[in-house]
Amino acid sequence: MARPLDILMVTWGSMGDVQPYVALGRALNAAGHRAVLATAGRFEPLAARAGVQFAAVGDDLTDAVLEDVFARFLGTGSLLRQTHLLIGDLMLRGAERQFADVRALCKGFDVAICHPTAVFAQEAIIRQGIPWVGVVLAPMMLPTGAAPPMGAPNFGPAINRLMWKLAEFAQNAVYARRYRRRIRSLGGQRVHFTLYDALSPRCNLVGVSPALVPPYADVPDSFHWTGRWVLDEPDFTLPPPLVEFLAHEDRPVVVSFGSMAVGRAEGLGAVVTEALAMVGCRSVVQRGWAGLGGDTGGGRVLFVDYIPHELLFPHAACVVIHGGAGATHAAARAGVPAVVVPHLMDQGYWAGVLQGHGAAPPPLPYQKLTARRLAQRISECLDSRPMAVAAARLGAQMKAEDGCAEAVRVIEEFA
Repeated sequence: MARPLDILMVTWGSMGDVQPYVALGRALNAAGHRAVLATAGRFEPLAARAGVQFAAVGDDLTDAVLEDVFARFLGTGSLLRQTHLLIGDLMLRGAERQFADVRALCKGFDVAICHPTAVFAQEAIIRQGIPWVGVVLAPMMLPTGAAPPMGAPNFGPAINRLMWKLAEFAQNAVYARRYRRRIRSLGGQRVHFTLYDALSPRCNLVGVSPALVPPYADVPDSFHWTGRWVLDEPDFTLPPPLVEFLAHEDRPVVVSFGSMAVGRAEGLGAVVTEALAMVGCRSVVQRGWAGLGGDTGGGRVLFVDYIPHELLFPHAACVVIHGGAGATHAAARAGVPAVVVPHLMDQGYWAGVLQGHGAAPPPLPYQKLTARRLAQRISECLDSRPMAVAAARLGAQMKAEDGCAEAVRVIEEFA
């Protein structure tokens, strides 16, 4: 057995940026180590349910903050503008406090696990001289000849590499100065910014299923594809109304938009329930952070609060998701087809991944969402035998993976 380690994990963002770390922390604890998760205070209950020690750092991400951020995200279809907002509204939010909190917290740890969105927590860890491991949960951000930068057409390896060079130049011209000012104000020296520079020069974990996205052959040897870090919650009890609803022989359509409905719950709920009525299917709709609601369709639509995707999605005939990395992995691992309604950033990428596997129809971007179009996509999922077969095949491959165990192994070897 590896010597016990004290491990600090830092991340920042929404549920999809935090839940995998909770899963990894639980696996590290089970392997005899002590893992501490440091992130926004709103996620403490999630960590507590998994038995992972927690430390609140930085400004908290309240509902009001998230509502404002997502409203501005959805107000633009420009990926460049969305990136500006991601940096300014989330990654730079409370930078000085995040840096100070983590610097005070991180003394005495043997190793740290850093999400690149928590760039100032990571800077504090570097300043303390703690060995650190980088994390990638979205491989579309890794420069490679295998794929172009997000949103660009794929013209093959040579052109892809050229486009990545241009993208990195643009990053430094447009975004890096915002980091420079903050890092320099804290006494740091970093002046160049690309994703590789924001990750560890020694060891990085790619928490992505190799069945879903095969490892890129041309990334540095320091990158390890581990598989997704899945937070199983076997002690979670399904509410009795849901248990009764799922006992019906007809599998329902499950709708889950996570935090994407913040600020738009009423309108989005009406579109969803109208689409479900057009299809005539039984459905489970997760309210999410926004409290999505609508017509219950005479008892054919059941609205539920938080239910782990790993417990709910396997009961579905198909799922309707926003296309975040976590929801995409959960749908694929459940072996069910998915209708993806991408709202912003990397969600269109994940929609393309599922479609490429034959496990989803073409994505329906949020900006083009109507009840009729959503009903058409759901019907296509429910009626397509090849799509169901492809989804089941992908799910079987992913169930054979143990991403947390592989990540623990890599961390132990690194330390």
